[in-house]
Amino acid sequence: MRSRVYIAVNGIGLGHARRSLRIGSKLRESTDVVFSTYRNTPAADYLKRKGMKVIELQELSWAQADDGGLDVPKTLLKTPFGAGVSIYHLLAEYYLVRKINPKVIISDMRAAPIMVSKQLNIPCFMLGLFFNLKREVDSFFMRQPVRLLGGFLKKLAKSCVKTFITDFPLPYTIYRRVLPDTLPKNFIFTGPIINEGLERAIQDRDVEEVKNESKEKLGISNNQRVILFIPSGVKKSRGKFFMDFMSMISEFKEMRNVKFIFSRAMPELPMRRYRIRNIEVWNWIPDLTNYLLAADIIVGYYGMNKVFDAIASGSIFLGFVAKNQIEQKALAQRIVELGLGLILNDLQTDLIKAINIVLSDEKYRRNVLFFAE
Repeated sequence: MRSRVYIAVNGIGLGHARRSLRIGSKLRESTDVVFSTYRNTPAADYLKRKGMKVIELQELSWAQADDGGLDVPKTLLKTPFGAGVSIYHLLAEYYLVRKINPKVIISDMRAAPIMVSKQLNIPCFMLGLFFNLKREVDSFFMRQPVRLLGGFLKKLAKSCVKTFITDFPLPYTIYRRVLPDTLPKNFIFTGPIINEGLERAIQDRDVEEVKNESKEKLGISNNQRVILFIPSGVKKSRGKFFMDFMSMISEFKEMRNVKFIFSRAMPELPMRRYRIRNIEVWNWIPDLTNYLLAADIIVGYYGMNKVFDAIASGSIFLGFVAKNQIEQKALAQRIVELGLGLILNDLQTDLIKAINIVLSDEKYRRNVLFFAE
């Protein structure tokens, strides 16, 4: 009987699920891999679509805003129930680990599996990125709880055999604003985990050369700028993003030296592409690799996957920060600090101005190509 590895994934977004999947896929070549994540989340659906064995746990007690962020008032109303959910997770995790009997546990920012691993004396590794969120909190009332959360996460990370930071090493770390002031000795920078097709395309290659080849494959002139829109979050959020994009069609048509490509990110619909002059709208794009590489600019919500994919493909990032998403805020501010992109507050009022800024200033292109190499 083959040994087992248990991978516990934070299931709120796809960032955690995708990087854990890359690790799980490799481990599955020599061992049995079992995932767990929260029920009714994008992560659970994604991992199951990829053919992984997934155990679904009760959702966390938090309420989502229309843009995919955190709705604080509604979440506070759930707080008494949330205490029960936390106890349930600890008990469920203990039962699961006893049942699975893994040789190793990998926790992607989940607390309960780490705590249980100590009780059962099972080696545990952690995938992490953010441990110190207090710098990004404006509210006085939120600062103390966030400080305590950061201290708790750091303590958990230090208790693991190793904690892998899937980011560039210092001083180029993208998540630098949310790292501990002093890094524990068991922290290891692995480099970002990016889109698998993208990784194969750029490996040992000049990124500018690969970008030109991708434009050629898509039938786009090297002289034409490409802007790729990738929405994310809840359905309502993606719908608003699309409607805002469609409201700007007349402005886009006038920018004839720019190709606008929008993926609605809706794989439940037939794969279909609609063209209007220099504009393409897809229900979904089955393989984003060439589109990521062809893009001069990528537009979407700030998040682990999109930002690291944009950097790897040598693309400038223009993005939104979801409501009360502290991690996204820290990520966005760091991208601005490094000259890799800008923050958008509203697509209709900010987009054209931001496009003109980053395309007219050569520093943005130089910066993203430096990181891509």
